[in-house]
Amino acid sequence: MIPRSIALFCLPLLALLVGCDASPSTEPLDEDDGPPVFSVDLLITDEYDGNPRELSVSLFSSLPPMGPPNYSLFAMEAPELVAGEAFEIELYDGLPEDGSYHVYAVVYDVAGGTWVPTEGVDLVGETDPLLFDGSTVEVGPVDMNYR
Repeated sequence: MIPRSIALFCLPLLALLVGCDASPSTEPLDEDDGPPVFSVDLLITDEYDGNPRELSVSLFSSLPPMGPPNYSLFAMEAPELVAGEAFEIELYDGLPEDGSYHVYAVVYDVAGGTWVPTEGVDLVGETDPLLFDGSTVEVGPVDMNYR
């Protein structure tokens, strides 16, 4: 296992060196764009009482994440989250054309992590591998919980 201090130092450097295949979306939804190609409902745990700094949704070829994501799909600063409710995300582009990936979502708290979620502080949600083949991906609900 990699010591946490090394991981926190190396992950940002690795992200700069390797980069991601897609930039995260922060654009508002536009109904004129047609149906979304990706949708997910992040179910915020009933116990959530944090102060969210950032929400990040990415794709990884394997879990647990080791290094930067294969694709960064969505990022939002200071999202308005409500305990026990769903946060819906719909995207209209930026998906891989092929491959199998896990959706990995993190709500980073102001007292939490930056590149690596802080246990007991940040919310994390993940899926089993999903097939991306150029068609619409409807992920459904993803439970966001403390780890």
